[in-house]
Amino acid sequence: MRARILAASAFSALLLAAAPARGQQRVYAITPQIVFLPQDGVALEAATGHVAWRMNRFDGRVLTDGRGLLIYSYLAGINDLLHFHEYRVCRVHSANGKRIWCMIVAHLDDLALSSSGDLLFLRQQHTLEIRASASGSRLASFNLGGFDDPEVLALPGDGVAVFSSSMRRSRLLTIFYRDQAAQARMRIFDHPLHAFHGPGPGVLWYAPAAGQFVSIADGGQPAAYGGAATASFPRAVTGGAGFLIERQQRDAWDLAGGLYAGRTWNRTLGERAAMYLAGGAALLLSARTEKADGKGGMGPAAAAVGTQVRSIALADGRERFRVSLPVQLDVALLDADPAPSPNAALLGPQAIVLLDGRTGAIRWWRDYARDQLAALTAPAVLVWDNGELVALARANGDVLWRVHFRLVGHS
Repeated sequence: MRARILAASAFSALLLAAAPARGQQRVYAITPQIVFLPQDGVALEAATGHVAWRMNRFDGRVLTDGRGLLIYSYLAGINDLLHFHEYRVCRVHSANGKRIWCMIVAHLDDLALSSSGDLLFLRQQHTLEIRASASGSRLASFNLGGFDDPEVLALPGDGVAVFSSSMRRSRLLTIFYRDQAAQARMRIFDHPLHAFHGPGPGVLWYAPAAGQFVSIADGGQPAAYGGAATASFPRAVTGGAGFLIERQQRDAWDLAGGLYAGRTWNRTLGERAAMYLAGGAALLLSARTEKADGKGGMGPAAAAVGTQVRSIALADGRERFRVSLPVQLDVALLDADPAPSPNAALLGPQAIVLLDGRTGAIRWWRDYARDQLAALTAPAVLVWDNGELVALARANGDVLWRVHFRLVGHS
């Protein structure tokens, strides 16, 4: 039987003007000025919408730090006879799309980028490799024979966690690569664990049976934090610097948070809130409701009439600002880098609002609906609008450009 080789997953797409799109794809802000759309194989200048560079499109994984580092992977070939899958992993220049390095990896199951961006973690079945992101060269490898389909999660401080859990047992291997040497520690728990984690480094470990977070010294969260037991399953978000946890305690909501390298704090919320993290700050969005009799409250007769926006300092839980907006806002994008002037873009069914991330002041407001936020760049807020990618100027919310996308071979 002859091996069947597939070209890089669904290659050969074009960027076409005035053509309908099928669904919405992830948009990556690979620098403050350039966004990348892998399923169309194109990088756009955020200020103008002009094509910065093109490549063959793919459906795979993209890793970026938002400051110019861009690594991607995709399925490059399948050998039917040997049941062999080959993946291509590449790093490219964000300015022109030219390859810095590429390699073929067999049976790539997972990959992650370290907190500094200097290390790349790749899992191939029962092996974990640590590679230098600058050159792709291998620095260390570990056998994962005791794990059953584990996750690979980046930790603060250029660490990585290899984690698997079942109803009876959990395995956790933490590895830190420093000074050209790897330090590894294995832990086995006789109960299931749940890992709360976001796209970046940072993990919170939760034991559902006990209703508590588990204190793990080098496992992502502060060693001193375990948290009080709670009957309801909590919600948690993690970022590169710290975390937030929301748990229901009788008629109120308990909010806990902190920096990975600092102390934790607690405060009480009157209502549930959508939680977002960027740098050392958190943004909370909670619905302001009103009953049919005109009085505020919750319940089946209550309707959302606005949104309360609060900014919390992760270091100590201090409220940085609080504003009430007379419109429903459900989703937020925050500037990852707080300098020089951070913003928060908020989206709801009928409006898009740009807030000053330091003071909560409204920078601009647009009374029209868009499908979803796509990216927050230095010159513009990017949103999807019925298959169009639209750029709204940071300065005033005016439309800078709009582009239609179509994947070749799809109507």
